[in-house]
Amino acid sequence: AADKWAAVKGENLFHHGDAPTLCSFYESYYKPVRLSDAARTTKITYESAVLRWRLVTGDPPLESITVELLAKFREYLVQSPGKYLWKRMSHNTIAKILLHIQALLDKAGPPGPRNRDAAGIIERPPWIRRPRTEPKPVRVIEPEVLNTVYDAAVGMESPRIGTLKPAKWWRALIAVTYNTGLRRGTLQQLRWEWVDWQGRVIAIPPGAIKSRRAHITPLNDAALEHLRSIQVAGQEMIFPWNLTNRGFYYQWHRLLDLAGIPRKNHFGLHDLRKTLATNLWGSNPEAAVVALGHRDSTVTMGHYLDKTRIVAAALNALPQPSAFTQHSASQA
Repeated sequence: AADKWAAVKGENLFHHGDAPTLCSFYESYYKPVRLSDAARTTKITYESAVLRWRLVTGDPPLESITVELLAKFREYLVQSPGKYLWKRMSHNTIAKILLHIQALLDKAGPPGPRNRDAAGIIERPPWIRRPRTEPKPVRVIEPEVLNTVYDAAVGMESPRIGTLKPAKWWRALIAVTYNTGLRRGTLQQLRWEWVDWQGRVIAIPPGAIKSRRAHITPLNDAALEHLRSIQVAGQEMIFPWNLTNRGFYYQWHRLLDLAGIPRKNHFGLHDLRKTLATNLWGSNPEAAVVALGHRDSTVTMGHYLDKTRIVAAALNALPQPSAFTQHSASQA
C-alpha cells in the first residue's frame, strides 16, 4: 500500500533515504490516506499525540520501536501533568493518546483482511496495553436549571448580529441544542438553506457532522419556534459566531454566571446532548441513538446516558403485586 501511494504521488514516500519514523509515517502516509476527510478535531488529536511522541521519545525509526519503549512512553504520560498543573494526566487522556499511537503502528504493519490499507513497513507492530478508564459521570441538566439560564440570557451583550438581540441568539442556541442534541461544532456550521420548514427537519451534509455521514434532524415545535425567532434577512448561517472557541466559552460561562450557577456546577452544550439522550432513551432507545447520529447503541450507552436515572424511572413504573402496596413490610 505504501508503494502504491508513492507511485500515485510520483515521489518517494520517505525522503533523504532516512528510515521511516512514526512522525514521518504520519505526515507522509497516515494523514493523507486515513485522515483526508476526517473532522478537524480528529486531526488535532492525532497531531497532539504525534507531537508528544516526538518530544518524549525523539521519534526513533519505526523498526526500532519496541514494547519496552511504548511502556516507557506510557509511564512518562502517567507522571505528566494534566489539564491543570497540580493534577496528573487522567487515564482517559493517556488511553486516547496511546490509542492514536497504536493506530499509527498498526497501519505501518502488514496489510490484511481487516487492515487492507496498511503500509507494510514493519512486520510485527508492537502493542501496548492502555490504562483502565472510567467513563465520566453523565450529567443531566434539569428543566429548572435551563429555565434560569434561559431567563439570564437577557443580560448578554454578545454576539451582535444586525438587529438581533443577543438574548434571542442564546435562547435559540439553548433550545435547539436541548431539542436536537447537535454538537457545538455542527451548530456553528448550520445554514438556513438546510432547514426544511414544511418537512420540519434540518438536513445536515457530511462535512458538518463529526461522523462524516449526512444526518437529518427532526425539529419539534420548540426548536422550530426558536429558529424562526432568530432569522435575519440576508444571513446564511443560523448561529453565526466570529470568536474563537475560547471566546465562545468565555461568553457561555458568563451566561451561567448571570444565571447564578456556581462555577463548580457549570455545564456545557455537550451536557445538553447527553440530557436529550437520557430523556429519549427512557421512552425510545432507538430514537436516542438515531438522534445523536451514532451507528449503534454502544457509544450512546457507554458515554451519553444517566443509567441510574433511567433505571430509577423504570423501577418506579414497575407493576407491583397488590400485597406489596396494601400492607407495609413492618406489619408482617
